[in-house]
Amino acid sequence: MFKPQLLSNNKLTLATAESCTGGNIAHVITSQSGASAFFKGSVVSYCNEVKHHVLGVAQDVLDKYGAVSQQTAIAMCQGIIKLMNVDYAISTTGIAGPNTDERDTEVGRIFICVMNKEGQHKVLTYIQKTNRQTFIQHATNKALALLQTLLTENYLQEN
Repeated sequence: MFKPQLLSNNKLTLATAESCTGGNIAHVITSQSGASAFFKGSVVSYCNEVKHHVLGVAQDVLDKYGAVSQQTAIAMCQGIIKLMNVDYAISTTGIAGPNTDERDTEVGRIFICVMNKEGQHKVLTYIQKTNRQTFIQHATNKALALLQTLLTENYLQEN
């Protein structure tokens, strides 16, 4: 379970770069009282043009690996950290379905990345074949849990 006090107690900031989750992670975060103490904002980068021009994902990364890839998820985190000047970031990119992408990526494939401003990161990839809403909610839960893991590794031992 995501414990936002690890962010607020350590005066850390967070932003999200969401593709397949469409802003749901930001929604869940901002639904919690006190989120303004640590949450700076989000970019919903549903198309490659936004990933490239707003988040700074290199065009060659998109061309070589595709939008739904570990490399793109990592680059999205790097981009949102720089854009929002935050300590931590979450990114998601995947195929919720029912249709696939131009690379015929398997429906239900998702890459989630969490990263701190020093570049330490964790990437989770899995396939969740279900309806779109369940896919988005499951990915949101997994992303927040992954963030919690990284935060716990970095800060819980210090407190």
